[in-house]
Amino acid sequence: GAAWATVAGNYLGLAILLFIGYGRKDSSISLNILTPPRYEELKAFGKAMGPLFFLSTSKNICYLMIQSVSTTFSTLTCAAHQAMWSAWAIFSFCPTPLEQCAQVFLPRHVAADYTMSKDERADWNEKRDPSMVFKRSREFVKSLFSVGLGLGLLLGTIAASTQFYPFLFTKDQALWPIMQTFWPYMMFSLTCAGVCIAFDGVLLALGDVNFLWKCQVVNVIALWAFLYLFVMQSGIGIIGVWQGVILFFGLRTLQNALRIAGPNGILPLSKSWPQWAPKDFKSVGDPDRK
Repeated sequence: GAAWATVAGNYLGLAILLFIGYGRKDSSISLNILTPPRYEELKAFGKAMGPLFFLSTSKNICYLMIQSVSTTFSTLTCAAHQAMWSAWAIFSFCPTPLEQCAQVFLPRHVAADYTMSKDERADWNEKRDPSMVFKRSREFVKSLFSVGLGLGLLLGTIAASTQFYPFLFTKDQALWPIMQTFWPYMMFSLTCAGVCIAFDGVLLALGDVNFLWKCQVVNVIALWAFLYLFVMQSGIGIIGVWQGVILFFGLRTLQNALRIAGPNGILPLSKSWPQWAPKDFKSVGDPDRK
């Protein structure tokens, strides 16, 4: 029943999106599903989709490893884990709008300005100080970080409070003591998730997909080594699985933070000009130029 509901929900969502995007009378976009796409279109689509597909798949592989290791424990332990994992999964999706927010609003400060021709840049430079682009972009990322951190802390606090009402997830009292041991790991991982997902959106908005999928290769290997070579061999128990969740989000948060705000990052805190600014444009508006 749950599987059929998921399938129905996906098809309904697709139908609604098609109706909204192409069904309006004032829509300038026509849709003809019978017209086969051209090779150039498929090539461009594949080039854009490939890294994103790999990125999404690698994340799901990490979740698969986490869940597969959790099933190696006793039925009671696995049931307690699954009850709290369901709650954690719901909370972990809550910061997703921050990722979408970054992809919608950050390009307004970056892409629209740095994809201009030289003549357009010269005209634009007369109307607007280009040094403000970097400043506004950095301020936007700072705001996004603050919201992500705050939301992560809020979700983590709510998740931690589940130790006081495990009866909401199951009536089997034998599971409650095990469930109540997970709350510190849920809290810390969700706090990291708020920041991590917001930073994912920043890097996607700036087109830094290659960095994200390369990091995911490292993360998959690191998580596999931790779960299968340490957790399953050390006898640490189901707690090791939740430590793996923290490792997964902690690595991603650290990687994204260094990529964005590190000394050699895209929007470094210690420099006055972004690394993604074209060299020829730097001579036009760099406030530090001699």
